Amino acid sequence: MNKIAIRVDANEIVATGHIMRCRTIAGSLQQMGCSVVFVSADNNIAPYIQDEYPFHVLESNWRKMEEEIIVLLDFLHEEEIDRILVDSYYATPEYIRILESNGIRTMYVDDMQKEVYPASAILNYSPGAPGLGYEEFYGELSPKFLLGTKYIPIREQFVQKSRTTEGSGFISSAERFGTDGELIKNIDLVANENKEAFEGVHRTYGYKTDELNNIFLTTGGADSMGLSEIIASAIIRDPELHFKEDRNKKIHLLAGRFYRVTEKIQQYIEDGYVVLHQNVSNVADIMSSCDVAITPAGTTLYELCSVGVLSISFVFAENQEPDALYFANQGYVPYAGDFRDDVNEALTAILTYVEEVQSMDTTERLEISNRLKRLIDGQGADRIAEVLTEM
Repeated sequence: MNKIAIRVDANEIVATGHIMRCRTIAGSLQQMGCSVVFVSADNNIAPYIQDEYPFHVLESNWRKMEEEIIVLLDFLHEEEIDRILVDSYYATPEYIRILESNGIRTMYVDDMQKEVYPASAILNYSPGAPGLGYEEFYGELSPKFLLGTKYIPIREQFVQKSRTTEGSGFISSAERFGTDGELIKNIDLVANENKEAFEGVHRTYGYKTDELNNIFLTTGGADSMGLSEIIASAIIRDPELHFKEDRNKKIHLLAGRFYRVTEKIQQYIEDGYVVLHQNVSNVADIMSSCDVAITPAGTTLYELCSVGVLSISFVFAENQEPDALYFANQGYVPYAGDFRDDVNEALTAILTYVEEVQSMDTTERLEISNRLKRLIDGQGADRIAEVLTEM
């Protein structure tokens, strides 16, 4: 049986998208008959892996990966593993070189293209990646390149939802939503009292013009910049969106395990403005029940496209900007800007687009929705897994 390692970390700083895309790829590897083991600097990865995959803790510093290389090699050789997927911005070219020179064929997730990594394969599923000149950039090394949207690792739930929604979503039961409820109070009471929030406005008969009841919002798994409070407050205050007059309107906030609820977000939850979905598994259901989404550019943006949710993107990290600009320039998803540069400008762009979606009729919304869905075929993880098994 093929045995493949995946080196990835999870914590309050590292974006949740890293571990989630690695889990998706691991699922495809398992379906192909491979054995997968996750390797991490510490045991923060455990909640994301649970009992699905074995994992090994290196007890190293995730910011200084070269210091762990001997321990990692000892583990790989002991387990007779000769292939590894490395997904970390802290991996250096020297780290990859040492792995390769010790018989470990390596695939590196490189969505920054700042340095040449001497790996067997380079993965960048950004839509603009094929036009970045990777072949010239890597010169004589000539690794296997996996570039562009055909390699986007979309989770199976999004593939299934994309096939069944036909550009609109439908949620029939509040029970399909959830939260771990560990960090806030009264979440179950709030959710049960506002069951209509889960019904959405996606119906078989379409949308009503000037009606927008459910907004999907995510600001990264841990929300390291506190953007969820900033954006939610702006939405609730916006007189054009009528949140204060219509209690059917909800902001569905998707957050990861490391998210910490602020006092103001707690109040919004108790007041019924915000429904928190923390550390949940049924993300496709939640997304497809919403009319519009506000999201960082990255994996979540691809997932929203796959289920056809009209979206606007923003960035707060350098690696997010290429995707945001590509989707905007191609006319798929508008770009609100970089919150690190100008908070007010980004907020204004977000509110303007949400108001625009609110004014759209059924035909216009579904036309955009179906165009987004055609971007991604859902086979990216399988294609990545196939290359890993053949390296």
